[in-house]
Amino acid sequence: MDRMSTEDRPSAPRSLAEALRGRDDVSLGALLRSRPDLITPVPTDLTQLATRAGTRASVVRALERLDRFTLQTAEALAVAADPATYDELLGLMAGDDADPAVAQALPHALGVLREQALVWGGDDRLRLVRTARELLAPSPQHPSPTGLGPTVQEATAGMSPGRIQEIVTAAGLPSTHDSVSAVTSLTELFSDRRRMAALLAKAPADSLDVLERLVWGPPYGQVTADPAPRLRWLLDRGLLLPTAPGTVVLPREVALHLRGASRTGRPSRCRRRSRPPPFTVHRLWTAPRPGRRTPRSRPSRNC
Repeated sequence: MDRMSTEDRPSAPRSLAEALRGRDDVSLGALLRSRPDLITPVPTDLTQLATRAGTRASVVRALERLDRFTLQTAEALAVAADPATYDELLGLMAGDDADPAVAQALPHALGVLREQALVWGGDDRLRLVRTARELLAPSPQHPSPTGLGPTVQEATAGMSPGRIQEIVTAAGLPSTHDSVSAVTSLTELFSDRRRMAALLAKAPADSLDVLERLVWGPPYGQVTADPAPRLRWLLDRGLLLPTAPGTVVLPREVALHLRGASRTGRPSRCRRRSRPPPFTVHRLWTAPRPGRRTPRSRPSRNC
């Protein structure tokens, strides 16, 4: 399964149904063989097939059948921009070092996701189907198997405009006239490799230790009413954001930088630290046994 560009078709599809209409019989047959639940009962047309392919039950079944790397590819798309480019996806998965093994395996994994109608669009506009994005993307209430937390925008929802402006200023950014532009400015900072490296280069060593403990998840930590200086440095600059009294979270953009950054601007210990084994889809949606926690309810740690 090769990479594909929207140039391969007369026009880019605007929906999964349009993407399916652009497939030939061989491609549609491969979809139905990989997801046999889609033909029971037989759909009347491709619009109905697309609708069925996006239902929660069918998407869960499809995700459960994916191999680990292909599932990780879907998880990466769930936290990427919508739509995302192939290069953005590769950057999320391979990091700045451009791991050659990841670069070699990604086209096949993306091809599988396309074949199974979990992803549609060309390499310049990759879209994960909405149901899969909802299932795999993290939220403050439901930490993701990726170990990533909410975005800056999500984590600052409900924060006072004055506090947001204080964070922006402490992070070295110019103040703005409204909270929306302030959050956008902070998000852009955390997504900029060069500027983030410069910001983290100023961080105290024990503040970097805190980031190291949260970067691979769970992204939530417990703090006291009077945070220690190492935590205050991070909170002042939005590198940690409060989600509830006594609870803070590592914003998704910061974690993605720490995971994928080059050695400059990133604590080297984070690079050597082994990642926790990824959760399987089965563990994500299996009902919990009485008295046991599910992976989605893992307790946060003390910072």
